[in-house]
Amino acid sequence: RGGAPHREGRSRAERAASNAERVARAARSAGCGVVEALRLLLAANVRRYAPSLAVLPSDMFRETQLHAHQTEQALGEGRGLLRGLFCEHALALTGERAAAASAGEVGARMSMSEWVGMWAHFELYDAKFSPAHAKLCAAHAQSVVTDALRRSDAFTSLSFADFVEAVCRVAMVKPIPQAEQMSRMGMRTHYDFVDAQVKLGRYKAWLDRAARALPPYAERCSRESGVEVPIAEEVRRLLTVLAQAREREHDRAVLLALGPDAAMPRRRSIM
Repeated sequence: RGGAPHREGRSRAERAASNAERVARAARSAGCGVVEALRLLLAANVRRYAPSLAVLPSDMFRETQLHAHQTEQALGEGRGLLRGLFCEHALALTGERAAAASAGEVGARMSMSEWVGMWAHFELYDAKFSPAHAKLCAAHAQSVVTDALRRSDAFTSLSFADFVEAVCRVAMVKPIPQAEQMSRMGMRTHYDFVDAQVKLGRYKAWLDRAARALPPYAERCSRESGVEVPIAEEVRRLLTVLAQAREREHDRAVLLALGPDAAMPRRRSIM
C-alpha cells in the first residue's frame, strides 16, 4: 500500500533491493535504526489492514503453549505419528519422498499446498476450520528466515519442527468431540461421531458449541493468560483424530486394492 506498483517481470532481487532502499529511507527520515524503521513501515502499511490473528507475535504461543511441559509430553507421545504423517504428505526439496529417518532433517520440507491438502485428504475441514485457518496456523509456525533470497523455500514450506508447531496451532481452532461425548453416544472415532451428528440433524449446533468452548486463539497466545489455558489435551485429541484418519485411509487403500466395489465411499463435504 502507498507504494508504486511492481513492474511486470521485475526480479525478486530487484524487489528486495527496492524494499531495502525504502526501509533505509524511512530510517533516515525517522532518525532511527533500520529495525525500528521496518517496524514502523509494517505498522503503517501492513498491520493496520491485516486481521488481528494474522499479526499475533509467534513467540508468545511458543513461550506459553508449545514449550509448556504438558504440551511437550503430549507431543512426545505422538512423535511417531507426527513423523509418519510428515513423511507421507511432505516432499523433500529434491522432489523425492522424505524418508522416515530424515523427517527432522533440513532437506525434508512440506509445501503449503501439501499441508493444506493433508487436512482435505483426511476430510477434516468444517465450517470452523477451513483451508484459510490451516494456512494461518502454518504461517505462524514458520521459522524465521535470515536469507530471503537463498532460502525462499522457507517462506512457502514447513520443516518438520514447523509442521509439529502448526499441528499444535490447529488444535486451538479445530473443534473435536470430547471423549465423554463419544463414549456416551457409543462412537469409536471422530468420523463416526460427526456422521451420527449429521444424521440426527445436530451437527451444526454441536460444531457451534464446540467452537465456543475453545478459548480464543489470541488469548491462548498471550503471556498474561496463555499459561492458564494449556493446550495439551486439545493436542492429544487432535493427534488421536489424525491417527484415526491415517488408519481410515489405510483401510480405504486396502479395500480399493481389492476392487472398486469394495472401496469405502468418500464423505460429502460438511463445510
